[in-house]
Amino acid sequence: MSSNVASSSTGLVIPSFDLPTVEEVKRINNAELNGFLKRRLANIDNHIDTLTAQEVDGEDFLGLTRDDLMSIQIPLGPAKKIIKFINDIQGGKRTSFLPTPCHIRQ
Repeated sequence: MSSNVASSSTGLVIPSFDLPTVEEVKRINNAELNGFLKRRLANIDNHIDTLTAQEVDGEDFLGLTRDDLMSIQIPLGPAKKIIKFINDIQGGKRTSFLPTPCHIRQ
């Protein structure tokens, strides 16, 4: 793991180039996920413990949405950090915090 890590004022730890692959994360069990997230995301340990209590493993983690996190009472701030980290791992393919586009009738 690289030591090139930047920390923003929000406490989110942003790895520079050493994110795990989606396949690597999918293989992480519940206990490993807890430690992994606590090393990568600052100041939300109790919310990471909530994921552990919900028996979320690596594969489940990658499928989490904002609504999932809110349903287990993870506040919006930590939920956004978690979703951003998921997006970073997946290469930014998911945009869970963007509103769903409206279909405009013509």
